[in-house]
Amino acid sequence: MKQLFFLFLACNILIFSHESLTAPTVKNNSEKAIKLYYYPTCPSCKHVVKAINSNGWQDKVVLIDAEPKTNPDSYTELKKLRGDRKDECPFLVDEIHDKKVDRSNPIIKYLKSIFQ
Repeated sequence: MKQLFFLFLACNILIFSHESLTAPTVKNNSEKAIKLYYYPTCPSCKHVVKAINSNGWQDKVVLIDAEPKTNPDSYTELKKLRGDRKDECPFLVDEIHDKKVDRSNPIIKYLKSIFQ
């Protein structure tokens, strides 16, 4: 029974990590977008990504993996956008409404305010 539980748990982790971290593509780089900079292993980031997926906002928010070791260019871009903020992720940049939001709960609250 214990083995079955661990198999079930492992399958759910694989499904969540694959589905929840799939980023939509931007058709035209000159288009303004709502971008979420995240670290794939960060629990707070996963919380925001899960909210994006469960509310059907996948086509409205561009996910950008900003993990320093694997995506140093995205991480450098994040540091420039964040300015004086500490090393906080997730970080949302809304180019449409010219707004920046950090921390998971304020990001989710902001997304709800513009999409619902």
